Amino acid sequence: MLPLKIPYWIDGDVKLTEGKAILKYLARKYGSSKLVPGDSRTPYEIAQFEMIESLLFDMWNSFLQYAYFHTVSEHIVLKL
Repeated sequence: MLPLKIPYWIDGDVKLTEGKAILKYLARKYGSSKLVPGDSRTPYEIAQFEMIESLLFDMWNSFLQYAYFHTVSEHIVLKL
């Protein structure tokens, strides 16, 4: 089970967090091939990768914020 966080998407056995991953999952599942390029992986497998990508991006931004400004926003501390 994923930690409770918003946004959160449940589609049968698929449980996702991170808005970007959710939107891409929905586009791949319900959109046309004109909107989203084809891929041999399932929409859920791709969305799992994109959730990790979003989390790493948030961590990187937190590191840069601390390195340059010596502060970390409360939002990021709660996320980590």
